[in-house]
Amino acid sequence: MQITFDREVLAKATKWVVDIVDSKNDTATVRMEVTDTIVTFSSISMYGERSTKVDADIKDAGDETQVFELHAAALKKIPSQATSDSIVFKYDPKKDKTRFQVNGGVRLSVPLVSSADRPIHGSKGMVDVGSLVPADLFNVVRQLSVIPDPSGQLPVFQCLDFETDGEGTLRVLATDGYTFAFQKLTYNAKSDEAQHFLLTVGDVKGLQDAKDASTVELYVNDNAVLLEFDDGNTARVNQVKAETPDYSAMIFDERDDETFTFDRKELQTAVTKLGAWNSETNVYMHLDPDAGEITVSSAAGDWSAQVPMKDNTLSSPLDLIFVKNILLKTLRSSERDDLRGRVVRESDNPNELRIVIWDQLKADGEKDEDVYSLNMSNPDEE
Repeated sequence: MQITFDREVLAKATKWVVDIVDSKNDTATVRMEVTDTIVTFSSISMYGERSTKVDADIKDAGDETQVFELHAAALKKIPSQATSDSIVFKYDPKKDKTRFQVNGGVRLSVPLVSSADRPIHGSKGMVDVGSLVPADLFNVVRQLSVIPDPSGQLPVFQCLDFETDGEGTLRVLATDGYTFAFQKLTYNAKSDEAQHFLLTVGDVKGLQDAKDASTVELYVNDNAVLLEFDDGNTARVNQVKAETPDYSAMIFDERDDETFTFDRKELQTAVTKLGAWNSETNVYMHLDPDAGEITVSSAAGDWSAQVPMKDNTLSSPLDLIFVKNILLKTLRSSERDDLRGRVVRESDNPNELRIVIWDQLKADGEKDEDVYSLNMSNPDEE
């Protein structure tokens, strides 16, 4: 058997599948399945599974699918060793050996290992949610993933909370457990059932090698999310197992919330000046309903400014902490003069959790449908 790969194509394919396995582990493998028309690379790890289909010039493949289990560490080195545009793979069934010819007469061996019984799950038993544009998804994730962890203890676990409404709107909420940011995008719905799933920022960012695909089909079940890109890449990502508050109900349901209104540009100016004064990550805000003003300050208290509240229904003073760049993004992205803050308390235990939501206000005082940034705080921690 002989297969001729384009070097760049093989490099992208091997990177896609090796990224989720430990290539430094001598036992880590990548499966290569060959028919007379197509080559498919696939891998499985505790983090999920990936596969990709690669066009290549295939000779003497035979009538049946040929399966090769290759060492990931060796396979990963092949494209970087090549000096020509083509890489030739040869398999000698008599010796049961593989060789990759990378330049001239130089050949590199990728040892075969026993073929493991690990079929790719595919979309079996999953709901076809619908399709969307990958670039739109990754752009939203890029915007939301700027939230740092205030404690400095959770740099990896950063949760993305996805919700589809079955009608074409996908909502994405990012949180580090303290500050929240929200975005939404449209998708082509295939199922009229609403779906909810949790992924980490790292898991989604790891898929960006497929960002140039035209569409991605989204499948979901209770344990995983499957993404099938139209460029031949597929990825199955395990869901995060975590209990989360019902953000959707807290954000979008009609309720009698405490509110306060302020001039967007005045608050933006105060936060911008604070940023020029020091490089602290967080912005501290004290809302005083009696004085009718918001005090913006640093953690050290070495700088502060007062922004008037136009009206408020706050029952008591309120202290908040925002991530500076998320707050500025919120203020800059709005086109309205006034923003309204809504204080949403957890109905089961209002003393433990509250979320402050910024609403854009139209000229008549009614809110727009878009929510840009949120903040959660625990009164006992302030």
